[in-house]
Amino acid sequence: MRSTELQVLVDLAWCDQRLLVLRHEAYKVQQELLEKQHFHTQFQEHLSAIQYEFHQFKKDIDVQERYLQELQEKEDVLKIKISNLRSPKEYAASLKEVENIEQIRSAQEAIVLQLWETFPETEVKYHQEIKTIQQSIEAVLVLIKNLEYKLSLLTAEIEKIDQTRKDAMIDMQGDWISLYSTMHRKIANPMVHVRDQGCSGCSYAINPLDMQLLQHKKLLQCQNCYRILFYKE
Repeated sequence: MRSTELQVLVDLAWCDQRLLVLRHEAYKVQQELLEKQHFHTQFQEHLSAIQYEFHQFKKDIDVQERYLQELQEKEDVLKIKISNLRSPKEYAASLKEVENIEQIRSAQEAIVLQLWETFPETEVKYHQEIKTIQQSIEAVLVLIKNLEYKLSLLTAEIEKIDQTRKDAMIDMQGDWISLYSTMHRKIANPMVHVRDQGCSGCSYAINPLDMQLLQHKKLLQCQNCYRILFYKE
């Protein structure tokens, strides 16, 4: 076997194992990135919900105040009307209507007063929650940016090693390379080095004669798992 073929196989094995590690790491980063992006979406939705709730609270105050004003205006109009009435019957009916409006207005004033009493506390709580959520959003955006950068580095390294692998395979032929390519479609590590006089893939013991061949840069197949074995000095 040519030493070039041995070196190509060693390079291929290194590329494939490194690619396996990098792709696994990239997958974990992608999953973490998706998780952080999900958190960011949740924070944004929570922020929008709090802003909407506070807006509705202020809107309710405006509606209640407007109704109170309408009651007051209606009462004023009736009082003017009463002052111009001459019929005792109409006067009594209008007076009763004014009394009813006064009762409603009094209850409405209590509602508006209660809303304004709770407003300062509600406003303080609103701003505190907004600040907390915005801080969370800023923090998760930093994490997202870091993860995106890390993923871009991993992607670039994967592309570089993948191209190195393709370049190493150009015009390369040989039985061992063909065997490696066939096995690589089935298992992640078709070529492993000898470790402690055994296959580092399955720990199967290698006999002394085969060990000598391996030490002289020969390639063998493991008799147990059939991986390609090489001696790593």
